[in-house]
Amino acid sequence: MSSDEDDYMNFDFSNDLSQPESYQKKRQRILNEQMQKSYIKPKKVKLQEDLNESLALPLPPENKGFKLLSKMGYKPGMSLGKQSDAIVEPIGFTLKSDKQGIGLIDNTVTERVESIESKRLKEKLLKEKQSKFVSTMSNRYEERQLIEDLEKLRNAAMDMDEKHDVKRNDFWPPLPVVKKDFGDDDYSPYVVEEEENEFENKSIYEQFELVNDYIRSKYYYCIWCGIVYNDNRDLKDNCPGDSRDDHDEED
Repeated sequence: MSSDEDDYMNFDFSNDLSQPESYQKKRQRILNEQMQKSYIKPKKVKLQEDLNESLALPLPPENKGFKLLSKMGYKPGMSLGKQSDAIVEPIGFTLKSDKQGIGLIDNTVTERVESIESKRLKEKLLKEKQSKFVSTMSNRYEERQLIEDLEKLRNAAMDMDEKHDVKRNDFWPPLPVVKKDFGDDDYSPYVVEEEENEFENKSIYEQFELVNDYIRSKYYYCIWCGIVYNDNRDLKDNCPGDSRDDHDEED
């Protein structure tokens, strides 16, 4: 067999047997070719892009507004106004692309803004509530500690006074309630006899300060140290302070 003759064993039948191109494949092929040849954008898209580019550009020197500003001493880059921190560029604007009225508010944007503000307000209220709760619990704990310390101070004042033959002191713990029984026939089975005491009408903090100053200045005693010091100098030199916090820091 001569080399000029076609070899039927190597003959390619694919071109002859190929199926006709479908519409979708043809359309996709055309689109790909257009993309490769710098696909021309729709007129509407091109106009919108040109508009955005022109709005982003600064005012040209030929602009009437720019000429008026230049006559008043304005130069590009200067702030617009008397203050140095005023805006540099004019206030921008948004073009309407819909057919709704100018005064009509976009409900979608409004709802989104209200949702964000509502979320921030809820978070703020939650933080304030948590902070208030922590503060309240802390105050209650400090008040309980103060009541315990005041009770210790009053008992210590009574013990020290009794050792020095003091008959009675308002700083001592209050006396038990005295009751008088009038029998079963009386409507009120007892009456309370209680002497008026101005000290009991004071606040817990005032009572604490008065009793604490009393036993420290008179007996040089500290309830947190549990020690009776020799004198006032010994108390000041060796006692950490006149409050529970001073002793907690020392520990």
